[in-house]
Amino acid sequence: MKNLTGIVEYEFKRIIAKKSFYLMVAMAFLPIIAAVAIKHYGHGAGLGPDKDYLWLYLYGTPRSIFGGGVLFSVVGLASYMWVFASLFGGDMIASDLRDNGLQLLLSKPIRRIDYILGKTLTVVALLYIVYLIGSIVSLVSGYIAGGHQSSIILVPLLPMVLALASIPLILLSAWIGAYSGSPMTGLLSGIGLYFLSSTIAGVVGLTAGSSGMMVRMMDYGVIDPIRASTQLATLTSMYLTGIKTMDLPSPGGSVVHYGISKLFIGSWVNLAVSSVIIAYFLARWFNRKSF
Repeated sequence: MKNLTGIVEYEFKRIIAKKSFYLMVAMAFLPIIAAVAIKHYGHGAGLGPDKDYLWLYLYGTPRSIFGGGVLFSVVGLASYMWVFASLFGGDMIASDLRDNGLQLLLSKPIRRIDYILGKTLTVVALLYIVYLIGSIVSLVSGYIAGGHQSSIILVPLLPMVLALASIPLILLSAWIGAYSGSPMTGLLSGIGLYFLSSTIAGVVGLTAGSSGMMVRMMDYGVIDPIRASTQLATLTSMYLTGIKTMDLPSPGGSVVHYGISKLFIGSWVNLAVSSVIIAYFLARWFNRKSF
């Protein structure tokens, strides 16, 4: 436990010393600017009294449909969090290899699994801090823009969902970064993996045609855990705010009412299983290497 705590402290100090961390925090304040634009220029843009279309562009869903119920899962945060996960993950091990810090750390009585676990926990915790700041900013900007948030528990909860949902992408980026010895390679590979998963989901959506269920399962991470990094928070907010079903197209043009709870449970199970599997094989690879 002492070794794990030491790794967490080491990684925490290393990350907060980086300018990129504070750039991420600064980006979390961007919704304030857009909210002020809605407040002052919505009528001038011909958007009507509720500014529904501008709200759609800013928050990802019309205010008339969800109000502020999905405010924290779609504004800013989820749209670029996969970049943060790839950035932190790609740098997590590769930077220690590049700076010879890994050899110094492993010269101490530290198990390699503690090294990986401690660094991953620290990255998740710092991502949560960034997302929590963004969530609070989203709450403020929502009120500025004339919206509301009935479920305040979502303010601290959905950032945690975003942070946890990024674990598979963090681990894969860390693995590629460590294998290549380059944080930049880990970052670009993580971004590439996310775009690849998004492309596959898009292709499935085009080729499946009426198979709406397959599209939703891809989107929300029931099949692909990388997609869960940006979609799981939206699904969780829908589940927690009482939305029971999702209307999905089916063969013949009919509509199937699919329960949100099944997507919700399936996505979380897939996230947990995939995280454990990736961490296991990363640890095995890491143990075989001589650093």
